[in-house]
Amino acid sequence: MMPPSMPTSPRHIASPAALISSKKACASVALVALSACASPAADEATAAATESDLTAACDLGTTCAGTLPLLAARSFGYARPPADLVADLELGDRRPGLDRTPRRFAQATSAVLTYSEGPVLLSSDADAFAPIWADDVLLFEMLDATGANVLAQATFGGIALRRRGVAIQQLTPQERPGVGSLVDLASVLPRRLPFRLRVTALDVAGRAETTAVYLRPESLVGPGVPAIDFTWSWNGRPRTSASHHCIQIQEPAYATTWGTTGEPADARTRRIRDAWSDNHLCTNRDFGLRWSFAGPIAGMVCTNIDEPAAPAEHTWADNYLCAPRDYRLVWSSAGAHPGHACTRIFEPDDPFTWNDNYLCQDRR
Repeated sequence: MMPPSMPTSPRHIASPAALISSKKACASVALVALSACASPAADEATAAATESDLTAACDLGTTCAGTLPLLAARSFGYARPPADLVADLELGDRRPGLDRTPRRFAQATSAVLTYSEGPVLLSSDADAFAPIWADDVLLFEMLDATGANVLAQATFGGIALRRRGVAIQQLTPQERPGVGSLVDLASVLPRRLPFRLRVTALDVAGRAETTAVYLRPESLVGPGVPAIDFTWSWNGRPRTSASHHCIQIQEPAYATTWGTTGEPADARTRRIRDAWSDNHLCTNRDFGLRWSFAGPIAGMVCTNIDEPAAPAEHTWADNYLCAPRDYRLVWSSAGAHPGHACTRIFEPDDPFTWNDNYLCQDRR
């Protein structure tokens, strides 16, 4: 892959001081589909307040986490789109039947954003990870806060482009566990500076079409530590699990032991076996979590999942939720941890206080 190309024209170079002092930043965290940001006539006080709080208000991966819509899907079929030529772009190599100068048929510009670290994936679906696609190419430009200057640029698609004779970096999808083959925009995003992201769909062959484009920054709770959105189900895989990754939480010892409850032995066994045979812990993607009911897993960071009120023969003491790295997970068998993001782990058919247990992530 070629290194990012940077425009050399003086009007495309902006200093960090110029970026921070800009009075044209618009006060919006979410990206705006098929529209530019607020006009320069926007209220100056609002703009100034936005500039002073850019990192706190809309840093991708932290306060600006979640799915952000950028470009709506559009298709001209086999009809040639209007002749909206982008004069400073040209094909990287000439091919028969292709226009030398690409035509713009869709474009969108984000509000002011900042970025520090972590993956920023591109998806064609707001609710699930799905690859983007365009006929012929998508151009991603990182603009300064005013939207006037190009800081960095890259393309996605099978067509190489040049701007003023300089080749533009081409993005390639990368396989990500539990997610699929997606493009990560992180390598070309300006770090710790306010910027706008503009995406343009371009056509060179007469069939202009693009999927929708969504930004899906990975939430970070610390340096390189992603925020994990947990979903718990004590009655089978949740309906939303099609777009999630789920692992079964079980304790096989419950199939043969129950403790003294006054119930007939066969009824006790059947009830507890059924209770812990359909419990699932789901996450918004595959974070490499594994469940162990027989001690920590070697080479992994493991969190003890225990219920001290349960009889010893139920063997909860050696149950662990293990991860390939430290995700700052904390277990509580007596209520949620203050200041943590917690998910209740509940089993109504287990009488040994499985109504106040929480799996938490320290996001402070």
